[in-house]
Amino acid sequence: MSGILTALLPLIGLVAIILTLGLLLRGKDFLRALSGENPQSSSRLDGPPPYRLKPHLISEPEANLAHLLEQIAAHREERLHVQVPLSALLEIPPGTDNPQAWRNKIDRKSLDFVLADTAYTPIVAIEYDDSSHQQRKRRERDAFVEDALESAGLPLVRIGYHERLDLQSLDARLGEAARSGGHS
Repeated sequence: MSGILTALLPLIGLVAIILTLGLLLRGKDFLRALSGENPQSSSRLDGPPPYRLKPHLISEPEANLAHLLEQIAAHREERLHVQVPLSALLEIPPGTDNPQAWRNKIDRKSLDFVLADTAYTPIVAIEYDDSSHQQRKRRERDAFVEDALESAGLPLVRIGYHERLDLQSLDARLGEAARSGGHS
């Protein structure tokens, strides 16, 4: 057994030298690489931001719905808002247990549309349910959003991609949801 250790001793010394040099030369990047983490994913990014402007804020079917909602909002003297983050609508009351965990649950979630009055008070939320809403993960997300909005007292109207809507029926549906404070 001591013969194996004697044979491995130069190799162990070489590994120790490589680790020491790696730490001295590359520090955190070297440790990230050893742990399997991509050194490029560090919080320090070099160069200009690689972003580009998306061609549209919303999809074409959402834009078609938005045109109807804009007409309804104008008739009611309300305002239509698109892609509204839940964190812009919902707050965590003081004294809530684990407030950061509850904030995290609404982080990076948004509603397709929100109708608000002229003082920017939300009246009703509208979700356009395209075919992606059939996926299990999306249904779980939708159920959470419904529960969160219900808890906060903001009515939600869900509109399926297969629905054929006209201005009057959509206006009536939104008005009923706003009056009842419920979900449809």
